[in-house]
Amino acid sequence: MVGGYVPADRVGALRKSVSEVEDEDGDLALDLKKLSEALADAELRGLPFAEATEIYSGMSGSMN
Repeated sequence: MVGGYVPADRVGALRKSVSEVEDEDGDLALDLKKLSEALADAELRGLPFAEATEIYSGMSGSMN
C-alpha cells in the first residue's frame, strides 16, 4: 500500500515544508529526520517520493 506520493518536481518543496515543522516536544524529531533523509535522497536522484505503509514481510512474519 502506498501512503503518499509526491511527483519528482515537488519533492524539494515538500522537503522544505518538513524542515519547517515545529516539534516543540521533540516527539517527532526522529520521524521528521527519517522523512527528510528519504526526501533528500529522492531529490538528489530526481525521483518521485512514495511512502510505503503496512509492508508485510513474509520471511519474518511481521509488519513494517
